[in-house]
Amino acid sequence: MGQPVASHERNAYWTGRADQLYQAKKYRECIVACQAGLKRTPHEIKLHDFCALSYLQTNQDQKAIESYAQILKFSPLHCLANLNIAKIHFKHQAHELALPFLKKCQTAAEQPELVHLLTGRCHETMGAYAEAVNSYAELLSIDPHNVTAYVRMATSLNLLKQTQGAVDLLDMAIKLIPDSNDLLFCKALLLMERGLNVSALEAFEALHANGKATAHQLCGHAEVLCRMKKMDAAIEKYEEALQLEPKRVTALINYGNLLSRLKRMDEAIDKFEMVLTIDPKNSMALGNISTAMLIKRDLNKAWEYAERACEVNPSASGSFLYTMCFHCDWAKYDATLDVLKNDEKCEYSGPFVPIIFSNDAEVHLKYNQSWAKKVTATGILGPLKKYQHHSKIKIGYYSCDFFNHATAMLIEGMLKAHNRDKFELHAFSLDVSRQDEYTERLRLLFDHYHEVYHYSDRAVVNLSRELEIDIAIDLKGYTEGSRPTIFAERAAPVQINFLGYPGTMGASFIDYIVADHTLITPDNQEFFTEEVIYMPDCYQPNNNGRPKPDLTQARPSDLPENKFVFCSFNNAYKITPSQFKLWMRILRQAPNSVFWMLKSTERAQSNLLRYAAEEGIDPNRIIFASFLPEAQHLTRLSHADLFLDTFPCNAHTTASDALWAGVPLVTRAGQTFASRVASSLLHATGLAELTVHNEEDYEALALRIYNDATLLRSLKNRVKHGIDNGPLYDTPLFTRNFETAIEKIYQG
Repeated sequence: MGQPVASHERNAYWTGRADQLYQAKKYRECIVACQAGLKRTPHEIKLHDFCALSYLQTNQDQKAIESYAQILKFSPLHCLANLNIAKIHFKHQAHELALPFLKKCQTAAEQPELVHLLTGRCHETMGAYAEAVNSYAELLSIDPHNVTAYVRMATSLNLLKQTQGAVDLLDMAIKLIPDSNDLLFCKALLLMERGLNVSALEAFEALHANGKATAHQLCGHAEVLCRMKKMDAAIEKYEEALQLEPKRVTALINYGNLLSRLKRMDEAIDKFEMVLTIDPKNSMALGNISTAMLIKRDLNKAWEYAERACEVNPSASGSFLYTMCFHCDWAKYDATLDVLKNDEKCEYSGPFVPIIFSNDAEVHLKYNQSWAKKVTATGILGPLKKYQHHSKIKIGYYSCDFFNHATAMLIEGMLKAHNRDKFELHAFSLDVSRQDEYTERLRLLFDHYHEVYHYSDRAVVNLSRELEIDIAIDLKGYTEGSRPTIFAERAAPVQINFLGYPGTMGASFIDYIVADHTLITPDNQEFFTEEVIYMPDCYQPNNNGRPKPDLTQARPSDLPENKFVFCSFNNAYKITPSQFKLWMRILRQAPNSVFWMLKSTERAQSNLLRYAAEEGIDPNRIIFASFLPEAQHLTRLSHADLFLDTFPCNAHTTASDALWAGVPLVTRAGQTFASRVASSLLHATGLAELTVHNEEDYEALALRIYNDATLLRSLKNRVKHGIDNGPLYDTPLFTRNFETAIEKIYQG
């Protein structure tokens, strides 16, 4: 008989066989061989290792973990087994599971750099940035030339808001590889993230000096130039990027956005159209074209592209709903509104869309808080304490609407009435592309007029701080052209949301909102993040020096004689299907009446006439009025009998227009700021009874006024008395009350 085979010889055979099969990439056969060998020698580490490695090669990660776990049963501190289990968990982003195995490796001599790197990455991914920094520091103590460790440690320090330390680490890495554009790019991005745009630009310029910048890096260079309002230079960088990669979608999108900001809409649209030749279903390009078309007032194209964007991405639903309402085309209104109502994450639109379509104050708050979180503030400039008392309180008004715009019309009288012995007025004009006679008039009403359109947000904040503006008044909120980052960076010790945005901004950086007790009641105050400045009468300033209607002028020729004239001069986008049906019900019961509306688009006009016919109303009873200059409009408006308001977004300036023209209005008040504006105006005019709270009462009140000529006459007389003697158009009174509120805040 032959001699028995020794145990070590059997081990050598199976490990050799496994090694041979693994090297030949016969992984499944290797697993079989390992399993056969392990039946005879279950503690053979090499067989468990080859088995685990083969499982990894065949995408059987869990079985690989089980194989390494067998090693740990009889050798708990086996470094490679612990390390490899950790690597598998890291691969699957199970960072918490990886850490205990990495900890067992840290005293071993094998692969310490990898152990510390993986430990740092796990901590970093889990948000434990301080622990990550410690791990990377351990790695650098072993290998002071490890560039990856410098970069990762810098990333963690940056997330701990230790920006300078992060920059110092990247500079150390750059010394090791001076011509590394990747490191310079990383440094530039870090500086951009913290709002250190000047330093970021220096890093990009160093990168550019090295040559061979990638398209991605050139786009970053362009972005920092945009932030610094160096628009021509930014355009050059986007052009360079697109020469390298003509089909780089992000470059085309961002370049188009830059051109949009410059009001070069046709060129912007060209860039977005180029994206669609590459990716026909790119919802961002589709949505951006829709927005550009809205600005160009090409509402048909705006509709077309918004609908296409919505088809490929439900997050465009808000924009689609907004554009369809410019055309009063409601075929898909309910379905699209349902999408928005189910938008629990507030992702489907900007904050202005719920203002138009929702009567839920909590929804408004959620959307605005969600939007406020997207406003990036670096905090680099630090908090701002109140300045030592100035001889005059310095008020800054920030807006891009210092031209023939509703905001300018409303504040003109207040600016004239400001007490110049107590207040120093500063205008910060965020848009110089639209200037007219209003601009010139307003310019003379401010002590200082700063044209800051070409300033970066940081530069506007720095200027505000240099001037020691005590109170910054945001006249834009989240409306078109707004720049909330200015306020997020804290332009003044006190910051106020006033007039331009009908609702809360949901932002910690806005301290106050101007309102009144009709707009914000005890029942809905919880839905406003700002402290409320309660004006005693009405939140809205009005100009008692505006043109008065010329009552000697004849009735407009398009209005029939001896007919009761209902009117609504709200923008078409405020008209909801239910609101229009309500108006048509009123017309059906008021046969000797017509409905006078502001003309929007041909498509909107056609749709409204069709809807009227469907409701049994002769389309000839719907009369459309074109836009006219203010004085002419107020004169013609005086020939209306009753203004019927929209809901849930009320008339604002158009309501005060109607009252100034002597026309009573019926409004419905809801839960939200925007749905209570007209009610606020009526209270200040002494006509609170013209506010109702549901459709039935709205319909009944409108018909009661239609049927009672004496009541109508009385209401018109009361409107005139309220305008002449009440607080709504008492501009000096409003201004004194406003100044008293400002002084109280300033002294508080």
